[in-house]
Amino acid sequence: MCNLKAGLTVHKDNELIYDMPLEPSHSFTRNAYNTWLQMFGYTAIGSSFAAGQMRLKGTDGIEINNDNAPDLSTSNNGGNNDGQMSGFSGSQNKGIVIGSSNSAESFEGYKLASQIDHGSGSGEMLYDQHETITPVYNSSTKVWSVLRQRPFNNNSSGDVIVNEIGLYETLTNNGWIIMYARDILTSTITVPNGGLLTVKYQTSFQMPE
Repeated sequence: MCNLKAGLTVHKDNELIYDMPLEPSHSFTRNAYNTWLQMFGYTAIGSSFAAGQMRLKGTDGIEINNDNAPDLSTSNNGGNNDGQMSGFSGSQNKGIVIGSSNSAESFEGYKLASQIDHGSGSGEMLYDQHETITPVYNSSTKVWSVLRQRPFNNNSSGDVIVNEIGLYETLTNNGWIIMYARDILTSTITVPNGGLLTVKYQTSFQMPE
């Protein structure tokens, strides 16, 4: 079974001012489940993005009737629908993303409700490159885990409000942007000017005995 946890920290002048340890997330979207189903069946069936259907929906709201499942890899490996879930510096369409809206989560959700743009203008944050991703296996608990971390710098000259975080993938062969998870934070996070926000997502799999 795949489990997802989310957490974050905020630092200012190398001082920790907020810490949300990794805690269970229940925010996988229909896109995530349909992608897993497509991986097993190597096909997409159905005529819409709905229950009993297997289409995906991009962040532009357009339904995707792709024939081959996306590859949830960290880089382009040359396949039909290889994707990228580890954003480079300045990329706001892949990997961990942040937003300001606290509107309710939805299984049908396909984008952040109000994504914070990359930049140093008012209300913007600088999207840094993801830290190196290294899968870890715990032999005593028989759990594989993958921790994704991404820093965001506030150089906007003012506070930036963060209420939502999520996981995006960009498919490299056609530019489709797909959201696999969206979490509403339990409380609004205020990142001060000059502050550093680091968001973490941990995916884990419990292996059988």
